[in-house]
Amino acid sequence: MNPHGSSSLESDVEDISGEWRDHEHQAPALDLVAVKLLAEAGSMELAIKALQTAERYLQDSTAYEQAFASSCGYPDFPALVEGSTGIGPDGQHSMYLTELPNQNWRVWNPAMLAEAREFPSREVAEQFIQSGQCRSKAR
Repeated sequence: MNPHGSSSLESDVEDISGEWRDHEHQAPALDLVAVKLLAEAGSMELAIKALQTAERYLQDSTAYEQAFASSCGYPDFPALVEGSTGIGPDGQHSMYLTELPNQNWRVWNPAMLAEAREFPSREVAEQFIQSGQCRSKAR
């Protein structure tokens, strides 16, 4: 505890929050997330480790998306999404249908790329989708 009755962690959070608020590109939502992360981590070191892990996850995730797009014949993931037909209610594309370079069709969910299925024709892929066997699972 410091002389004002608050813990060192609370004091650190106040200092960090003050510095962040003074930053010219302040984002209030990120401020709250950062303070919560620091408070839940219990120390700056653990918060930094959590952020480093999240950064590695995003990098690995991007590499995996890139490899998936490449396996579908596209240069990158945004091009794959653009070249695919989105499937889902009210424009919420939870599944995609993509023609592959070998003339087969792939049904995939961006949240579960490893569970993508390949079919010999668009018609067979659409039958699979209509059968309900490809229920999208939100992560």
